[in-house]
Amino acid sequence: MNIVNTKRKTTPNETWHLIDVGGQRLGKIASHIASILQGKHKVNYVPYLPVGDFVVAVNASKIIVTGNNKMLQKTYYRHSGYPGGIRAVTLQTMMSKNPSRVIYLAVKGMLPKNKLGRKLLTRLKIFADDKHIHTAQIKGLGINEALIEGTAGIDLIFESDRKSGKIKEVKKDASVIGDLKDEQKSKLPKTVQTLLKQEYGDNVDLTDARFAGLHNKTKAAKFVEENPNSTK
Repeated sequence: MNIVNTKRKTTPNETWHLIDVGGQRLGKIASHIASILQGKHKVNYVPYLPVGDFVVAVNASKIIVTGNNKMLQKTYYRHSGYPGGIRAVTLQTMMSKNPSRVIYLAVKGMLPKNKLGRKLLTRLKIFADDKHIHTAQIKGLGINEALIEGTAGIDLIFESDRKSGKIKEVKKDASVIGDLKDEQKSKLPKTVQTLLKQEYGDNVDLTDARFAGLHNKTKAAKFVEENPNSTK
């Protein structure tokens, strides 16, 4: 009997993706978002586990559709459950009242119709304009850097076109001081600073490139052990 080891596949490794859907075609961007939610861009993708990422979609009110007069032809239906309780709303009306629901329903139709699909939908955050409340969580794939406030301390990968394969340079972690620009320099953790000052004195230059990568006390202690202060 073949036994499948799913321990590696279930290891949580979620990333928050910021996607500007303004000017994008509804169907194309919805399929892209659904693919990210399911985790199809990952090597450990399996269809029965939630291995996908979170998605923050902004500018939902600027989504576009193709075709002749589709804004009036496309209709959304719902039913109250009572006889004669069917209700119909056109895409144009939906866009004017609740544009976020247009993307929500489009993505929902592209996900599994089961418990897994409902769980994946909870990872989708949609906003009608370019303002969102998830700046602190976004640390991964996105397509519009200008929409993120305070990116100096966020490790980001931006991709303007998923099919182009061109990925911009990854920003360095703000906790790494090494060869960063002056405006991007940040203090080392206090525990690391204390350890370095104890070993090299209070006048030690904490922006020295040698200290790049000392994110915690364990790494700092190992560095101090390997590079003792010769003046002691």
